[in-house]
Amino acid sequence: MAVNKFDNSMFDAGTIGTTANKLLQLDGSTKIPAVDGSLLTGIVGFTASASDPVIATNPSGGVGTLWKNTTSGEVYCCTDATAGANVWKNVGAGTGDIIPFIFPGEAYGYVMGGFTPTYIDTIQKYSYTADGNSTDVSNLTVARGFHAGIASESYGYSAGGQSNNTTIDKFSYSVGSNATDVGDLVQGMSDVQGASSGTYGYTMIGNVQAYGDMIQKFSVVSDGNATDIGNTTSARYTTGGVSSSTHGYAHGGNPFHPSLGTNVIDKFSFTTDGDATDIADLLTATWGQGGQSSLTYGYQTKANVSIEIEKWPFASDANSTDVGDMTHSNYYQGTSSSTTYGYNAGGWPATNIIEKFSFTTDANSTDVGDILVASGAGAGTQY
Repeated sequence: MAVNKFDNSMFDAGTIGTTANKLLQLDGSTKIPAVDGSLLTGIVGFTASASDPVIATNPSGGVGTLWKNTTSGEVYCCTDATAGANVWKNVGAGTGDIIPFIFPGEAYGYVMGGFTPTYIDTIQKYSYTADGNSTDVSNLTVARGFHAGIASESYGYSAGGQSNNTTIDKFSYSVGSNATDVGDLVQGMSDVQGASSGTYGYTMIGNVQAYGDMIQKFSVVSDGNATDIGNTTSARYTTGGVSSSTHGYAHGGNPFHPSLGTNVIDKFSFTTDGDATDIADLLTATWGQGGQSSLTYGYQTKANVSIEIEKWPFASDANSTDVGDMTHSNYYQGTSSSTTYGYNAGGWPATNIIEKFSFTTDANSTDVGDILVASGAGAGTQY
């Protein structure tokens, strides 16, 4: 049987080339000649850079865009193209996805310090995966209460406290060692609340009238002192503190009056330093309340005149709604947030109760455990 061989000599020079309706011919080194790259299809390209992408790296190609770090050799794929909050998954042999900081924790809630009525320095943790009592894991640098609790991906922070303390403490979630003093606030504050962006920790307001509207921030990437970045809409103290992925919130608070509270919900930007704005109202003017954060809502729990659980949406500036009740009435709790539940630990008058409420179903809280000793004014964080 005869076998036909392809012989390009059958074609004259006019049929070979790199333009339309021409045959492509390899050169003498068996390489494809130079052609217009835009004519090639099905080719997946990389963005080549000497550094990793960040969450603010907005890929023009959207989901599926590939990024190659030419320094480390790590390769990332964009799996969520949300402007300013992109997710880059490491698809090489390395580790470390590039994802936005998520405020709620997945493993443990913590309560730091407190008032019994003497101040304590204990750092306690309780499980998010199984209800139960807290355990003693380490200590603050100094016994204190009425301070702010702040979270980063790897560390918990305590800032400020009674007698207008300026100290910023941090402790490792994984090591379990005692806290270390890593910086100072611009102005010492008692009755202060915290917020977290993942890059910075924030303190809001405090029991010093001349500075009772101050917003301070400090880096949680490197140790150092805080800076003054703006003001809330009014001077007050004992507010609740809440964090979304883009903003910090201060709700309620005492306007330096023995019996008054406020119903204001203030928010300020994590990306641009500046003053807060009044964006909505709580149902009741209160002070001494707790604050918890889901991925989509901010929550207020238990205050001086209320046992209500209220929530407001992050997606739109709107007033809070009543979604349930706590198990008992007290205030100055150590608060924390998992991805599915909000938690209160302790409170004043002194209690040892740990209670939780659901972020997915509006309902009352339940008593799920005890902290080591009845106390209030502890600061909460989560991992």
